[in-house]
Amino acid sequence: MNSSVQNVIKRVANLKAVSNLVAHPATQTMPPMTDGERADLMTDIKANGQRDPIKVFNGMIVDGRERYRVCKSLGITPKVEFIDTLEGTTVGELVISLNYHRRHLNDGQRAIIAARMATTSLGSNQNATGEVTQGQAAAMCKTSRDSVVRAKSVLNFGNDSLIQAVFEGRVDVSSAAAIARDEANRDRNLTGMSGDGLKQLAHQTTQQRNQAKRAAKMEKVEAMRESNQPLPTGKKYGLIYADPAWDYLSEAEVGYQTESLEAICTKPVSDLAEDNAVLAMWVPPSQLAQGLVVAKAWGFEFKTCMVWDKEVPGKGQYFLNQHELLFIATRGNPPKVPLKARQRSILRELRKKSHSVKPYGAYALLEGMYEGLSKVELNARFVRAGWDGWGNQYPGTQPAAVEVPKNLLKVQAPTAPAKKAANDAKAKAKVSGSKRVAKAPAKGKAVASVRAQPKKGNSVKVAQNDALKMAA
Repeated sequence: MNSSVQNVIKRVANLKAVSNLVAHPATQTMPPMTDGERADLMTDIKANGQRDPIKVFNGMIVDGRERYRVCKSLGITPKVEFIDTLEGTTVGELVISLNYHRRHLNDGQRAIIAARMATTSLGSNQNATGEVTQGQAAAMCKTSRDSVVRAKSVLNFGNDSLIQAVFEGRVDVSSAAAIARDEANRDRNLTGMSGDGLKQLAHQTTQQRNQAKRAAKMEKVEAMRESNQPLPTGKKYGLIYADPAWDYLSEAEVGYQTESLEAICTKPVSDLAEDNAVLAMWVPPSQLAQGLVVAKAWGFEFKTCMVWDKEVPGKGQYFLNQHELLFIATRGNPPKVPLKARQRSILRELRKKSHSVKPYGAYALLEGMYEGLSKVELNARFVRAGWDGWGNQYPGTQPAAVEVPKNLLKVQAPTAPAKKAANDAKAKAKVSGSKRVAKAPAKGKAVASVRAQPKKGNSVKVAQNDALKMAA
């Protein structure tokens, strides 16, 4: 059977199928027409006929489901265009592209459509199905991923009247998500509520939720306050690792007890320290001056600091803060940090969700720097082998085994023989490193210019590297 005969048979089968077409599941992501829009469409088709063909793929409607219903109700044979291949796209993308130019979708509609796409398996071809991520759906519908997340809340927790309000543009998707998250609103009929009324309801719902969160946090703070204990006595430590409860944010915001600068300074931390000791203390950027005051009040002299890059921005009045400082201060003459334990001054570790939880890698970092010192953590949350701890949240949940993050791997310092070889190479390079001998030109060729002298320091650097390799 030749291809032309096969095409005829296929066309005949398609025409027979026109009378019983169903919409592809992917079209359910699109908002349905309102009764008024459907009535206008029926009036137009009655007067002018069906102008835009209904598009069908794999026996199912991918565009024109409302036109198909109107044609059927009017007894009109619908005009159909059959799509044979998707040409590298998915059914979901096809549905979006066919409707985007014809329908004026508002921001809320695009977000709801994207959220439906992200929770629906859309066919990547006529038989297979593929999952669509929120990011992919957001890109297809020209909206943000945050809007898709909020729209998903509306679909998961809101009722039909709320979803319809978003489709009609009476409420934005952010306000709708706030309404949907309140259980009291989930069975509430919002069909007749105006846009201003919906906005006010969202505001009230958000205020109530924030008040409830604040009350829960304060209840937790009071429980912590009741478990306060004085600093331990009778034992001294060579390393004191402290995370003061700075009060630059309110207790309701952070969810734990905070202390004034005076209260922090008067803690008898000095009594815990050996004569030769190290203080490692966390200090937020806005509390830098206060951190210096505390270190001095505890009997330590500031030396340097490390930066913790939290990898995600937080809040701030001037910058979206993404870092915190770990002060290093000393008293007396504590042991020097071994060369092999000296790390880069930036620790990159993703911030934990709980406020003020510090990077786990800091434990391993300090253990490598001060291996032989006895250690205590103040305002500790977790139990750590080899450490004592104190605080009204101690002991908390044991974290997983902590190691120095990969991007803070130890940079081994050169050994003494390698250093000597490098110095000898450097001295030699100063004398002869920049000299070059020009080769005689080949017979019959023009004489080339003398080779340019290397930049100052290059020959020294090469000689040093070679010496280090030989010594290793």
